[in-house]
Amino acid sequence: MSKRILWALLVAGAVLALGGRAKASDCAINSSGINLTGIAAVDGSSCTVLLTQTNNPGDLAGVVVTATITNILASSSWSLEFDLTNNPVSNTFLGIDKAAWAGSLANGLPSGWSDTSPQQEDGFGYFSAAYFKGANTDQPITFTFSSEPTFGFNLTNKNGDLNDELFAVHGRWDSCSGFIGGPGAVSADPGDDRSVGGGCTGGQVPEPASLTLLGTGLLGLAGVIRRRLRLNS
Repeated sequence: MSKRILWALLVAGAVLALGGRAKASDCAINSSGINLTGIAAVDGSSCTVLLTQTNNPGDLAGVVVTATITNILASSSWSLEFDLTNNPVSNTFLGIDKAAWAGSLANGLPSGWSDTSPQQEDGFGYFSAAYFKGANTDQPITFTFSSEPTFGFNLTNKNGDLNDELFAVHGRWDSCSGFIGGPGAVSADPGDDRSVGGGCTGGQVPEPASLTLLGTGLLGLAGVIRRRLRLNS
């Protein structure tokens, strides 16, 4: 039985330790926007952008959305997927019901979504592509493009400045809602309205570093058990 526990700890520790270090490839971003050259040559290659800015930092602090861009050479298309991957808000997450970005319009929309572009999204920027869905979905949202899309800091917000983020999505919980945007081209404009939404309360969730620490601890415990087994034998 002790050997079984030893092997279980070794496997669990290795999975958590390695999993905690795993990191998706970041999209190449410059002052103009996203450069997709690095993923344009290989079928299925992708890069990810993290969206961490919120219109209500006190209530939505820590909420993270990923925007993953994938090149699908086999079908001569590209995809953009939004996924709320880290939700420390204690209320029940109902899903993402709005998505916006500065760049190419998608020609393939998720079921039930409609085009409302161009549109200002609560101070995050004036976006050339903005899509709205009346109902929420807690599943990843995917948009498709028939050719290589562009995502750039090329529009102005309501204050006449460059839009603050490339992307902005609206998340909804059972008793609150709010925008999550990023990555910022410039510091948030104090004149932007980022006070709408709220009522959410934050709580901590395990992050990659915490998972790595937990995995390391399990591996250490496995080492102690293995040593005792050797001494007993």
